Amino acid sequence: MSIMFAGMRVYAEYVIRRYYAVVVRLFKAVQVYEDPEHRKTLFMCFEDLYNPETKMEAVENITHHLYPGGGRKTPPLAEKDVSAHITSHDPKVRERLMKVVEKVDMEVFDGEIAKASALFGCGTRNRKK
Repeated sequence: MSIMFAGMRVYAEYVIRRYYAVVVRLFKAVQVYEDPEHRKTLFMCFEDLYNPETKMEAVENITHHLYPGGGRKTPPLAEKDVSAHITSHDPKVRERLMKVVEKVDMEVFDGEIAKASALFGCGTRNRKK
């Protein structure tokens, strides 16, 4: 087992226990208790706010959710650098890390990360084209 694989396994387990499990429980509870026509809970993918192609639509969805029925215009978007959340801007490094995460997920966690991401439609590999 490579050091990168072992390190990513530990990190992935932390993320699954600390974040994914809680969000998936919340998501499933929302599906049961909230009227699908009038949701009180909005789930957003971080990358939708980061990606210049989807950022405006994501902000419009948030505005519409917070202020249903209109009356509020979408606020102007500040050009704030949110890239600190991202591991690297190098596409080769990002792709290599993604492959390690996917391998760890399938071999160790039986695809738990992929299943959780698919619930929300998050992740470039889960996007409907």
